[in-house]
Amino acid sequence: MKGINLSFSACGFLGIYHLGAASALCRHGQKLLKDVQAFAGASAGSLVASVLLTAPEKLEECGEFTYVFAEEIRRQALGAATPGYDFMARLRSGMESILPPDAHTLACGRLHVSITNARSGRNCLVSAFCSREDLLQVLCASSFVPIYAGLRAVEYRGQPSSPLGFPTAPSGVRAQPRVHAPPHTLLHRDQALLCAYRWKIFWMGDRKEEPVPFETTWRDLEGITLSEKWVDGGLTDSLPILPGGRTVTVSPFTGRLDISPQDDGRLGSYVRVANQDVLVSPGNLVRLSHALFPPSRREMESLHQRGFEDALRFLRRENWFE
Repeated sequence: MKGINLSFSACGFLGIYHLGAASALCRHGQKLLKDVQAFAGASAGSLVASVLLTAPEKLEECGEFTYVFAEEIRRQALGAATPGYDFMARLRSGMESILPPDAHTLACGRLHVSITNARSGRNCLVSAFCSREDLLQVLCASSFVPIYAGLRAVEYRGQPSSPLGFPTAPSGVRAQPRVHAPPHTLLHRDQALLCAYRWKIFWMGDRKEEPVPFETTWRDLEGITLSEKWVDGGLTDSLPILPGGRTVTVSPFTGRLDISPQDDGRLGSYVRVANQDVLVSPGNLVRLSHALFPPSRREMESLHQRGFEDALRFLRRENWFE
């Protein structure tokens, strides 16, 4: 069987739908999960993917945090944008309490997080994390909606990697790797060395000849400022599709997806938004508003249940149900 990738879309507070789907996969989809080679996501989708990969036993705790967080937002006069309310600090506190101490080790090479460069608008997938702090910063960046979540983009010092999870090969590499990366590629010495050790990375020469062992002192990196500022990955790639095998897609928006709601009274028209094909429907318009302005707890619990049921339907359809 070819490898399976699992990708969760950007969706704000509709991430509670993802948590319902993830719960169903844990309870009845172990046949699928054991074949998953990589997890991916943007914004709230990346948060759920990180929990499913590194701490699946905490999905219920994550759901309770989401309900409480949403209630806090509903109480604010202007929602998350209310002056004095620190949306990102509250989100980070939740992540810190849920992700395990070794989350970055478990996620390295298997979790692919979509982020957007605040200056160039270019999308990058990050899958190399040299520390837990690195992982938290990337997840915060992927969830940072400009203005809504604040005015200062998230600063991240690390390396957005290739879709395969390996460091992007510098240009001009032949017999000896050199640090000469494209402008959009960030290189972090410790991170690159960690990944080289952990995944036994080999870079191919530009003529596709013999593989080149990743061995370098990285002297070229010394004295270089590596930090960049990043914002919501959902702005440029809201549903990462990974190469190699099949990517199973999960989204709370009705569309051409594996696990998603099915709206009645379809208009039959689809629109592609940041790499995600969604149906033009009244239901999706309501969901879009709920992504930033969370509905009542009762409605969110209903979304959780719907995610659970839609995932079960998918597992049965694909003969992965247990």
